[in-house]
Amino acid sequence: MIWVEIEARLVLAGVFAVSAASKLHSAAAFDGFVTAVRRLGGLRAPYLRPAAALLAGGEALIAAGLLVPATAYGAMLLAPVLLLAFTAALARALLRRDPVACNCFGRSERPVGAVQLARNALLVTLAACALAGWPAHASGPSDAGAGPLLVCALGAVVATGAVALWDDLAELLAPRRVRA
Repeated sequence: MIWVEIEARLVLAGVFAVSAASKLHSAAAFDGFVTAVRRLGGLRAPYLRPAAALLAGGEALIAAGLLVPATAYGAMLLAPVLLLAFTAALARALLRRDPVACNCFGRSERPVGAVQLARNALLVTLAACALAGWPAHASGPSDAGAGPLLVCALGAVVATGAVALWDDLAELLAPRRVRA
């Protein structure tokens, strides 16, 4: 169970780091995220930019916290809370039939749909796995060696990329209708 917890933490750290970086890397990217926060969260002018900064900053802090043993448990508790808040905002837009892009991993024109809800459900499940594995980690051996940790890190890089490209992968794998 220790490796499940470690893998889940590494994947979540990667996902939160990529997500935060995609929103904070430029003024234009942040402005796009502010627009998404306005449309998805229903916030108005004086609260928009601070709320967007708090959300993106929270993602960055959770990512860092998941990698530091002293703060990992707290970050594991916060990760599903933030993911569920994001999921609720996406579900709200979907129920309102509002064709808004989430800008979850950078600028996007693709409207929110079931694909993003499925991605977030997977991430919430991953956060639950990390929390479930924590007792084994806290009481288990910490001298497993670099080999298994390297395998976990490589797997986390691949999984993080898959999550960041989730929308594109879903579009690529979606069944196509052939017109006669």
